[in-house]
Amino acid sequence: MLYLIGVWLGLLVVSAAIGTAVLNRLGDVSPLRSGDRLILSLWLGTMTIAVSLMATSLVAPLTPGVGAIVLAVLLGLSLARSADRDSLRALQPSLSRDQLGLGLAAVASVAAIMSRRVSWHDAGYYHASAIQWFAQYGSVHGIALLFQNLGFTSSWFALVAPLSGPGVAQTSVVGNGWAAVLLLLHWLIVSQRLWRRRSHLSDGFLWLFGSGALGLSLVMSPFSQVMLSPSPDFPVLVLVGTIAWALLLLAKLSLPERSRLTYLPLILALGAVTIKLTAIPTAIVAGLFALWYHWRSWRSVLAIVGLSGLILGPNIASSLITSGCPLYPASVLCLDVSWAPTAAAAQQIAAGTHDWVSWYGQPPAGMNAWLWALSQLLKGSRDRLLFVVMGLGGLAGLGVLWQMRRSFSWRRLPGELWVMLLSVTGIGFLLMTSIFSRFLMPYILVLLGLVGAWGADRWRRRWSGRAAARPYGMPVRSLYFGMTAIAIALMSVNLIQYQGRNALLPPPLPQSAIVQKTTNAITYFAPKSGDLPLYDGSPYTAEQVDRCWAAPLPCAYMIGPDVQLRDPVRGVAAGFERRSGR
Repeated sequence: MLYLIGVWLGLLVVSAAIGTAVLNRLGDVSPLRSGDRLILSLWLGTMTIAVSLMATSLVAPLTPGVGAIVLAVLLGLSLARSADRDSLRALQPSLSRDQLGLGLAAVASVAAIMSRRVSWHDAGYYHASAIQWFAQYGSVHGIALLFQNLGFTSSWFALVAPLSGPGVAQTSVVGNGWAAVLLLLHWLIVSQRLWRRRSHLSDGFLWLFGSGALGLSLVMSPFSQVMLSPSPDFPVLVLVGTIAWALLLLAKLSLPERSRLTYLPLILALGAVTIKLTAIPTAIVAGLFALWYHWRSWRSVLAIVGLSGLILGPNIASSLITSGCPLYPASVLCLDVSWAPTAAAAQQIAAGTHDWVSWYGQPPAGMNAWLWALSQLLKGSRDRLLFVVMGLGGLAGLGVLWQMRRSFSWRRLPGELWVMLLSVTGIGFLLMTSIFSRFLMPYILVLLGLVGAWGADRWRRRWSGRAAARPYGMPVRSLYFGMTAIAIALMSVNLIQYQGRNALLPPPLPQSAIVQKTTNAITYFAPKSGDLPLYDGSPYTAEQVDRCWAAPLPCAYMIGPDVQLRDPVRGVAAGFERRSGR
């Protein structure tokens, strides 16, 4: 626990400093409230660090020392201008002693929640191994040939690598814990505003979205397992809601106030795409949002293109190195190089990850393949419930749009329309590619949060004349004591459960029986029984199914006979290639 608390408190300071400098480059931020500036700065700082580490992985391993150098350089650049230092100092007076204590209690609460045993199967399947590759070697040629999932490039793994240090077996949750800290802090900020009756639509939306995201991640499978792991699905969940909140926040500003602030959702969305490709819909909508206000200026259009290249560039380069494909596991634009999977293998990998219609076999003659696959999917009760909720949310969303028709203006599109577009684009994208509930849920929560916040905002406007604003101090003090009590209770329960062994570090990852194998002079480690299949209703638990977890590198399940070292002298650091050279 103490390790996680220490790392996150350091990230609060460093990310705020770096993010504040980035925010100031976008123009006048005075229209934004101090709490909004703080959250935006923390996320911008986090994305800047993650993308910078991904770029660094192209030339060096992401050891703690290298990570410290990258942070020092970014921090130095961020504090070089006096205006940026002044903006950072301006945040301090707005934070009372109770608020600082509330923040510390929130960090401690998340640390207690994350100091439990990881059980998510993908953590052992490839997440922990991918983090180790970044930490020990950086981006390595052809590791997708060892095991296809190792080619899944994520800036979140690059962020976690130096923060985990040599103890990835116990500290791999540091990244998702940080995302949970940011979500909880954001939720607490808007909770205070709602109590004071001085909130906006964006505050109500974030409160509902955050409540749903936190609730699901604490009590419902598989979301609870995903949060308690290094999985990039959880930060994408948080970022989808944060981007929708930013769209609502910025759409209500006047055009002069917006200025280049309209780039903010796009920057966050591009950062989310570097974490996982399921966030592509956020980049599409945020890009349209930025272009809507800047399409008349060719310089602004070039700036949007430049931002996209700057943020996505390191991920694309790393993906080309590890798999030969810029958007792996997508098989489009793959290079015909020796370290890339064959075209047939790339298409098979693509079908297994984002062609969900093919997962149910061939449909009956004359029946549409998508409708056939959907009918098979809906045989599960949980999937039926998900689609019912999605359908009801869609109907409610149409009702919101109908009610807004009279105040609609093409010159100033409402934020509700942009958020609705984000939800529809995300759901549609995933219905056509990969329909896992953990991928769909962020966009469903965005839709439900918007509908609920819009209805509450209408009710608040109708009755605002009868309810005066409340004083500021009471909710902060109440939240402070409440969160402190929760933190103490959670930490006590966890310390008792693990007999104090998680006081400094979280419990270690599960371990599989590992054996040593050799293929074409490649000495590697593999789970003793090989890779057992996972499916709904599988009798195996996460601990019982053989996986690499934090086994020494290289760890793989079965290396093909055509895979060899690129340079036997340098060994695995030089990467791998296909023997045929094709």
